[in-house]
Amino acid sequence: MEHLPIFLALRGKRAAVVGGGLAAARRAELLLRAGAEVRVFAPELGPEFAPLTEKFSYERLFRWPEAADDLAGAAVCIVATDAAAQDESAQALAREAGALVNVANAPELCDFILPSIVDRSPVVVAISTGGASPILGRMLKARLEATIPAAYGRLADFIRASRARLNAVLPDTGARRRFWEKTLEGPIGEM
Repeated sequence: MEHLPIFLALRGKRAAVVGGGLAAARRAELLLRAGAEVRVFAPELGPEFAPLTEKFSYERLFRWPEAADDLAGAAVCIVATDAAAQDESAQALAREAGALVNVANAPELCDFILPSIVDRSPVVVAISTGGASPILGRMLKARLEATIPAAYGRLADFIRASRARLNAVLPDTGARRRFWEKTLEGPIGEM
């Protein structure tokens, strides 16, 4: 295993995106959906950013980052400029600022990689090929999306809302586990 799969809690934390094209917009959307406070650096933003501007609030700086101070406080920085020299410059500034860095299409410059995601919030499945084949990751994502119904998110919310009451009624961990297994494999899980 080359990468440790983790889920970062970014709600309310600063994140930076360097780039104004499709790849940058897709990554900015993921950060925004995760609740990050996003700052986008790019001399201009492509049309792919229009839906984000309508749906989310984020800071736009119409220039490239010039110093590590521009990226200070960012927990993560996504770099997707489509220009190798600009990518490397932004990656170096982000590292100097102390951010974890992902550079689109350059796994050798990354501290982390972004997986393909099946989002049935709060159930989230991440699929990674370690950068070896993003197309294979997308194919696996499509298969999993077909097998994991959207209702699983509602089921997970139901379980979350019921846990405290069940813990009070069934204090034994083993008994709770058996209850949930029976419930989730039965009619409630099927619904």
